[in-house]
Amino acid sequence: SDDDGKPVSFFVKSSSRSCDEMFKGEALGLQAMYACSRYMPDDQTEKGNSLRIPKVFHYGDYSSGSNGSFLIMEYLNLAGRSDDYALGQAMARMHLAPPSDKAGNPNSSFGFNVDNTIGGTPQPNPWTKPNSGTKEWVEFFKTHRIGHQLNLAGDSYCSKLWDRDIAPRLELLFEDLMGEGKEIQPSLLHGDLWSGNIGSADGMPSVFDPAVYWGHHEAEWGVSCCLAFRDFSDHDLQMMLLL
Repeated sequence: SDDDGKPVSFFVKSSSRSCDEMFKGEALGLQAMYACSRYMPDDQTEKGNSLRIPKVFHYGDYSSGSNGSFLIMEYLNLAGRSDDYALGQAMARMHLAPPSDKAGNPNSSFGFNVDNTIGGTPQPNPWTKPNSGTKEWVEFFKTHRIGHQLNLAGDSYCSKLWDRDIAPRLELLFEDLMGEGKEIQPSLLHGDLWSGNIGSADGMPSVFDPAVYWGHHEAEWGVSCCLAFRDFSDHDLQMMLLL
């Protein structure tokens, strides 16, 4: 049964590859999203919209002598997208959840427990120092997001332009987010949010196929803005200010 005592159907994924290769990153990401999607601000009296994330029950390699691995999670009867307001509010609730041991981030850092992939592209997620703020986010984004992607692209012109003219000035974009009470705080991100990874279940917005990490909440909308799919990002920003 689930946390409310209702019967649960299982969804099982299996692979001939090891759990570390296939399912560990997905399982840890879903567990973190499950924990953060249930966050309730202290001053919030009504539950409001939250994400419907499947609960992970178990994952690992098959017993000795057998090759392969598995992931057992809650089965969700997925349907089409809910309205953008509900999705934006639900994403904001997850973004506002503070780093915690239960969510896999006891030190309030940027990064994640394991490296993962965004689509088929490797995504490095080394942890920054404990109690990270704006300076650590800028360095993480510079090195492990944009810099990493440029290295994979192998475009010497773009890499030189980045290294020479853009990366050294990146901190200037965040000058108003430095200092006591203004620092960027780690938010749990889905990491690959576009229309193909959004649906609904049980009348609630649901997101899936994540590339989870802890980062600046506005980084969530990079993919969706590139694809001109941005209405719910405005609702997220509004709810981040209100919740």
